[in-house]
Amino acid sequence: MKLAPIPSLIPVFLAAGGLLHAAPLVYEGFDYETGGVGGNNGGTGFTGAWSTVKAAPQVTSPGLSWGSLEVAGNSVIGSSGTGGAARDIGATSVLDSGGLMGNGETLWFSVLLELGTETVVNVDCNFSLGTDGFANYIQGTDPFARRLDLQSGEGIGFALSNVNSNTGRIDGAYWQDDGDADSYANRVKSTGTATFDRETSLLIVGKIDWGADDLAAETLTLYAPDASLNLGTPVLAATSLVALDQSAFDTVAFQLKADVKIDEIRFGATSDDVLPVAVSAVEPRITSITSVGQDLWELTLVGDPSTDYEFYSSTTLDFTAGALIENLVQGDPVGDAGTVGGTSNSVLTTDANGDGKVRVTLTGDPRDFVRAQSAP
Repeated sequence: MKLAPIPSLIPVFLAAGGLLHAAPLVYEGFDYETGGVGGNNGGTGFTGAWSTVKAAPQVTSPGLSWGSLEVAGNSVIGSSGTGGAARDIGATSVLDSGGLMGNGETLWFSVLLELGTETVVNVDCNFSLGTDGFANYIQGTDPFARRLDLQSGEGIGFALSNVNSNTGRIDGAYWQDDGDADSYANRVKSTGTATFDRETSLLIVGKIDWGADDLAAETLTLYAPDASLNLGTPVLAATSLVALDQSAFDTVAFQLKADVKIDEIRFGATSDDVLPVAVSAVEPRITSITSVGQDLWELTLVGDPSTDYEFYSSTTLDFTAGALIENLVQGDPVGDAGTVGGTSNSVLTTDANGDGKVRVTLTGDPRDFVRAQSAP
């Protein structure tokens, strides 16, 4: 921001803003205290709290991030054992009422992952929209591979598959009872085309095209967008699965093993709904400047809440030779918005509302220009 403190000049302000986007109908950013995820009940579009099975996944800090994706809260991590978490969106969910679950309709989802430091052959990650959570299998009776199945019913989503000890692959997946004596819904995978190294973050976006009628197969497409949220070439090209009864899908569930992390779960009507761009930080704006004697000028500023800003003076508007202004003061340190500090009192920290008031020394004839910017 630049403001010329000369009474005969009209100050020019540059406005900063963010992009508008539609909201997802279901959203979970895990904005909870660290500890077991079970029992937490935040987010949007859910009708119950998270429940867990086996080695319960844990809320951990910080949350994950991916380029310009809007994020909030913490994330959830698996443990050395295997465990799952599930949450109800209701028999008549917001996805139903939003017209996204009917035959011939399209549903989008996105999930943010971090593959962690464990060798990929030791990790699991499965994600489902379906009728139940992941299996609460009986150790010693059921095979260990049962951890990858749903407890019952059907589901659709994706699975992390290992390629070798350092590399994983995201596959499409659906779950369906195979008709044997148990009630478990067995996982069936469709092989993806892209591989990912451990210790990397990964944003997965899914597009589900429900079949035209109850007997028609569902079609799943998966993407791994870049940091600018461009979908790019699918990592799973549109793949015809089987006919599922999506009218019964009322549960969001994931299964984690080892230090895989999961975050930022969204369901919506379009890719934009599930890929919201983070609103840009408020660019600082000098809203007034008043002479308070000789070379001293009092400025009011609006910026982000509780954020550090510096001021630079310059004889020209391009500020190529701008100089950091030090020895900032406040006329009323108790009553004025914000606080002064930093090296040589060169930083103004805005208050909880993003407001600040400070006095700066400006020399020159005519007076120098002044600009506010975020402190490093």
